[in-house]
Amino acid sequence: LGIPPVTVTVIHSLLHQYQQMYPKITLQITEIGAQTVFSLIQAGAVDIGIIIEPFDHPEVNKIPIMESEAVCVVSTSHRLANYDTVSFSQLKDQPFFSLDKSFMLHDCMVESCKEAGFTPKIQMESAQWDLLVEAVSHGEGVTILPKPIIQKFCSKRVKSLRLSNPSLPWIPLAAYHQEKFLSTPMKLFLDLVQKSKLHI
Repeated sequence: LGIPPVTVTVIHSLLHQYQQMYPKITLQITEIGAQTVFSLIQAGAVDIGIIIEPFDHPEVNKIPIMESEAVCVVSTSHRLANYDTVSFSQLKDQPFFSLDKSFMLHDCMVESCKEAGFTPKIQMESAQWDLLVEAVSHGEGVTILPKPIIQKFCSKRVKSLRLSNPSLPWIPLAAYHQEKFLSTPMKLFLDLVQKSKLHI
């Protein structure tokens, strides 16, 4: 399985459930950004990769794992912390602390900013979501991260704000190439995904 580091934490319950059901199967997990995961799916280098919507490719099958959203994360002392929802246009003058370009969420964030009429001022990029949270927790700037990560690990340190105009869904998908031979363990994993769709 190729799984982005941000996503692997969120879907750990699914991985745990799989290993409880099939204790003799060892899952090999490669943690890499979703853009890289997609490249490995195309090359046949991973059996199944976890990527996020929006995604469409004629040779790749996809199954949603869960439905959630990305949120704007700020320090509790940030001026935007008084809001529960912010539009992208309200973020125009903010420094952004962003997941790096190997993550599909990076491109989604940039496109959403452009849709709101501006190019984000990216002050720092990282593959580590916890570093981004740490950066904004000191009072300046914003980051865009999946809501489940913030709810599970960071709810007391920072404030998460819903995004509007546009909203930013976060829907991880289990994806695999149509021509890839899937072993029985991988078919069992896809069966579990279909039966256990998570809603957060």
